[in-house]
Amino acid sequence: HIPLACTVNPELAAPVTGTAEQGAEDFSHHMEVIRLGHEPRPRMPYTDEQWEQLTATGRSVDEALRDRGVTLTTGGEPTFTSRLHPKLPEWNTEALGETKWEQGLAMAQELHRRFGVGGLVQYRMGKQYPGESLPRWALHLMWRRDGIPIWKDPGRLSFEAGSKERIADEHLARAARLLALIGSELGLQMTPAAGYEDPWHFIQQEENLPLDVDPLEADLDDPEERRRLARVLGHGLKREIGFAAPLARYEGAWRTGSWTFRRGHLFLIPGDSPMGLRLPLDRIGGEPPPIVDPDRTEVTRELRFEPRPLLREAMEGERQLGVAQRVGDPRTGIRTALCVEPRQNVMHVFLPPVPTAEDFLELVRAVELAATECDVRVRIEGYPPPSDPRIESCLVTPDPGVIEVNLPVATSFADYTSFMETITDAANHAGLSMEKYQLDGREAGSGGGNHITLGGPSALESPFLQRPQLLGSLLRYLQNHPSLSFLFTGLFVGPTSQAPRIDEARLDSLPELELALEQMPLSATKFPWTVDRLLRNLLVDVSGNPHRTEVSI
Repeated sequence: HIPLACTVNPELAAPVTGTAEQGAEDFSHHMEVIRLGHEPRPRMPYTDEQWEQLTATGRSVDEALRDRGVTLTTGGEPTFTSRLHPKLPEWNTEALGETKWEQGLAMAQELHRRFGVGGLVQYRMGKQYPGESLPRWALHLMWRRDGIPIWKDPGRLSFEAGSKERIADEHLARAARLLALIGSELGLQMTPAAGYEDPWHFIQQEENLPLDVDPLEADLDDPEERRRLARVLGHGLKREIGFAAPLARYEGAWRTGSWTFRRGHLFLIPGDSPMGLRLPLDRIGGEPPPIVDPDRTEVTRELRFEPRPLLREAMEGERQLGVAQRVGDPRTGIRTALCVEPRQNVMHVFLPPVPTAEDFLELVRAVELAATECDVRVRIEGYPPPSDPRIESCLVTPDPGVIEVNLPVATSFADYTSFMETITDAANHAGLSMEKYQLDGREAGSGGGNHITLGGPSALESPFLQRPQLLGSLLRYLQNHPSLSFLFTGLFVGPTSQAPRIDEARLDSLPELELALEQMPLSATKFPWTVDRLLRNLLVDVSGNPHRTEVSI
């Protein structure tokens, strides 16, 4: 079906309009659907000769960029849909769902086996979108470039989806012991503070329920407030949720302390987030520790392997000599904490933010040693390490109808090809695929954006900031060659598609873009944000979304 016109009202698309003196006596309508030739099918693989031509072209592009002194890095955001549950809402329109979380964990586990040496998978908060009460989950896989393990024993990492069974008392006791052991590995004598749900909040909520509603038997299809109330009352208001201990890194050492509260206990802010994100920070007295911004222009050095490995032994020696523990100044109120929470029968360890990647690695190592001694499998969550080029990363995140994987940064076409082959193999083992099928058997994409990202190893090395005219040239080329735009589109084109062209988004975009490109610097500028200021309001779709457009910045 090739539409000849696209209009707001159907009558405006009529091929013939007007009036006639003599009315027509006979009307007929005929429609025929035919296949135009035998086009190449996307499910047919490339021949060896075609693939060799593609790889040769990629190598030649890499050589041309090197000869011109352009440091270009490539990433991507391939998306996958489920082979196991293709009809469920989370694999068609919804962003979140139970099976998506299970297959996301399976995907992260498969990638953990394939990427790097001794990698770590961390569960953390992802992006938050309008209409959603909480940020979406994200599984952050990280490993060191130098090949030294971040986490040595993969058997101590939990990839289980969890269960809704009541948390046993022995799991809570093990959580308190694990937290104390982590402190010992850091050379600290921590005092775990038990965290409780705020009873007054939930008593008031229970009183507001109708008489014929049992909160313990609440339907999971009901609103979030009722599900939360059922979970809290099922666990028990008098039982601990988990344990927390103040922990911060400043003045060259790990510091801890003790928290006291007016009500005598650590009552968490009501919510569904991990314990570490529900701490009542406004009830903690004292001045917060100083925050020192790192020097981002400093040349990165090699990461130390197992920094300060004998802290626990040193602490034992200090104890025998009567040396005081490294406790923060009483006037300083540490507002970051290490939390251990046996949530959904999985032991979660919440990491606080730390200043450097070295501090993060040291903290992770302490958690692994403590988990080994406590004989427990853990799931690391909380704050990721500060952005550091010495640590590679890969993200698994949910999107409407798909799971998205943020590729590691590739510096060559060969690296990019290797990453894509590794990720698609991992997806196949996790029950995921990159295609869907229509009712007539035709193959379609997964439904995600499938972005390709271009940039540099760092902001200062980005070719689009060093040579802003490159971005202007790319925009002009795509605008003057619409066949390239439509080559990479799926079934939908136009203003409401996944990636509308510049001239499809708004009618006045082209004149404004022409004015913006005239102001584009020809070489590096002292104000690298100029490129963003010139284009940020032009490279958008009809709703102003900068992510749903052919070229996003």
